[in-house]
Amino acid sequence: MRGQQRKFDRFREEFNQERPHESLEMKRPAWVYERSQRSMPMKIEIYDYPAHYLVRRVSRSGTIRLFHNQVFVSNTLNEDYVGLEEVDDGVYDSSVSITSAVTSCGRTRFTILCRGCR
Repeated sequence: MRGQQRKFDRFREEFNQERPHESLEMKRPAWVYERSQRSMPMKIEIYDYPAHYLVRRVSRSGTIRLFHNQVFVSNTLNEDYVGLEEVDDGVYDSSVSITSAVTSCGRTRFTILCRGCR
């Protein structure tokens, strides 16, 4: 593991300090990097979904439980919460609140078809 870390550290050094980047007008990332003035919060608050939503916590394997069924949502959302709104019989729009120091509440939507889940 230490050997792999050394290789990664060397790559990062070359990528940021030595190698110019065309997208940066042939400058090196270390030359143009500026530290953000904003600080990250110690804890990100859980988004308060509307009362009529079903709220489920995404497991470490990227799934939620919905009416005794395990439904894969996304590995990206591990241990986060999704809100489910029924828009038709067995069809749920899922809203995912993305809260960070940058945005107070960005949302993305996807649909879960849950025929026969009840």
